[in-house]
Amino acid sequence: MIARRRIEYRILPDPIGREFDVPPIAVQQTLSAYLFAYAFMMLWHGALSDALGRRPIVLASLVVYAFATLGCAISGNIESLWLFRILQGLSAGAGLVVGRAIVRDRFQGHEAQRLMSQITLVFGMAPAVAPVMGGAMLNLFGWRSIFWMLLALVIGVFIWAASSLPETHPRAARQPLRPRALWHNYKTVVLHPEFALLASILALNFAGFFIYIAGAPGFLIDLLGVSTWGFAWLTSRKLSGGSSPATTIHTRSGWSESV
Repeated sequence: MIARRRIEYRILPDPIGREFDVPPIAVQQTLSAYLFAYAFMMLWHGALSDALGRRPIVLASLVVYAFATLGCAISGNIESLWLFRILQGLSAGAGLVVGRAIVRDRFQGHEAQRLMSQITLVFGMAPAVAPVMGGAMLNLFGWRSIFWMLLALVIGVFIWAASSLPETHPRAARQPLRPRALWHNYKTVVLHPEFALLASILALNFAGFFIYIAGAPGFLIDLLGVSTWGFAWLTSRKLSGGSSPATTIHTRSGWSESV
């Protein structure tokens, strides 16, 4: 579900701000609200699936996400958009957490590593595909169409999950939900020096990525005058790991080194 949100926030602040008559910072706060809710529930999705099973958590999260996405699509003001973005954040992380738990339930060793690598590859492709899709939807149909597209996608995923996703965590293996024990375990892990260092590396990388998401539209579109189509191309090239525009220009000019 992380891939879904990347479709949305590359180029939306300006059209949403104009429609709701709010400054860009108010629109950017919808992303902050989403991420705070996303981070909070990431601590609970795994424990809930251990207690209740994988399938119920996946299906429930898809229902909540669909409802929240519908709310985003029909929001009449920025406050309602904030609310529904929070609901999206609360449900979006289940796919990432529970999906990997399902892989661990069903596969071991090399097969599990292969599937995890495929999942990582899909998430790595998202930054390249999302700006192009988001830019096209925005230019052709307006910003609300992006949420309608997300709603159609999540409905399709729900239909597939409801009909085909098996329960991989049997009742005999389930663990009761104990918030105090969970908090104690999290506290122990967070205070471990090696974990804190490794987690800080990922967290800072993630933070830098989303600072870029929040700031790039204002810099490229508002300040430099790049079109939304051009913005989609630039970000897809940069975030997909391809060469930057400067590198491409120099290469075509006959230069042999990257800039």
